[in-house]
Amino acid sequence: MKRVTLAAVMAALTCMNVSAEIPQTSLKHFNDAIASGDEARIVEASTVLAAAAIANPDDPQSVTAAFEAASQLCVRADCTGTRTIIAFLGQQPEAAPVSVNQRNLLSAYAGWTAKPDKTSHTALLSALKGAGGDAPTLLSLTAYTRVLNALTAGSFSTSLLETAQNGASHLKPARDAMPVEWARFQLLAHTLDFRKSRKVRALTGLHELDMWLRDVQSNLEDTPEPLKQVSYEAGAWSNAISAYFQSVGGAEREIAAIDVESRRQYEATKAKKESADQPDGDLPTCKGTLSAAPRPNYPSDLELRGYVGAVLVGFDVADGMLVNMRVVAAVPDQQFEAAALKAMKGLHWAFEAEQSITECRRSFESVVIPFNFVLR
Repeated sequence: MKRVTLAAVMAALTCMNVSAEIPQTSLKHFNDAIASGDEARIVEASTVLAAAAIANPDDPQSVTAAFEAASQLCVRADCTGTRTIIAFLGQQPEAAPVSVNQRNLLSAYAGWTAKPDKTSHTALLSALKGAGGDAPTLLSLTAYTRVLNALTAGSFSTSLLETAQNGASHLKPARDAMPVEWARFQLLAHTLDFRKSRKVRALTGLHELDMWLRDVQSNLEDTPEPLKQVSYEAGAWSNAISAYFQSVGGAEREIAAIDVESRRQYEATKAKKESADQPDGDLPTCKGTLSAAPRPNYPSDLELRGYVGAVLVGFDVADGMLVNMRVVAAVPDQQFEAAALKAMKGLHWAFEAEQSITECRRSFESVVIPFNFVLR
């Protein structure tokens, strides 16, 4: 199962401003280190700031400073050195913006990383639920990511689906700033829901995620590779689950509605890209399509087993030739990849004889063709 990957999303998450009568050198050192993104500097500055906060408990911002420092240490190094800080926080009265739930999460996460057994695991899940209504932080993202990775590895028997759903719900307020991280949680939640329930709601949720990711990408000049990949995976899963319902029946109306919406958004995105200003010196692409519709053969062994799935094949176009052919996503596994790639052999890109513009590019990148394997 796909592991959730923790990315550098500091700018997207709540990071409490530290400004008080704690020595200004400690504050500046910490803030400069955070801005630099240098792991070693952040760990060293967090250690210094924590010591300064503990030494000045009457400072109004000592709790905030101590919590931020401990969070950084737990996320970037380990929680071993945070026991004194956590004990200090436990002795202080509740003070905004550090809630009791956030302190409990820090303590539970430190306990789990120190001794990841059933008791600490249960305590961490409880703390994550308790902090679910708070703004997402780097600590909560890290905790959800690592506990989900432990669950997917089979370390614990607690509900993976519930944890994925809680994580997606908690991170949703920050999804515009951290689309990859939120989308991975949401994708995991929907696919797990489908595996458990076989309900059409999973297809609807995946379609909504797919549409949202497409919309995010349409507003970017250059799409980062991690965002492309999670978008490919969401699209492939949406196609695969649609193939399942087309094979077994019972969701015809929902699938028809999804197909209509998909075509509508595809045309809207296409028009948006065509109307966008081209970068200096970059001509628009010449209009065209594949020379023929690919016709994959359904692998007989998979057909006999009643197996369905989806593959997205990507390629670049070099003056009409299809080059750099590759599978960009295949679900639920890789068993349909060979059939999809074989169906692409012998094809080329056929440009329209009459173009609407006098000059256009006949070479371009990242064309993606979907293959849905549906039992009839």
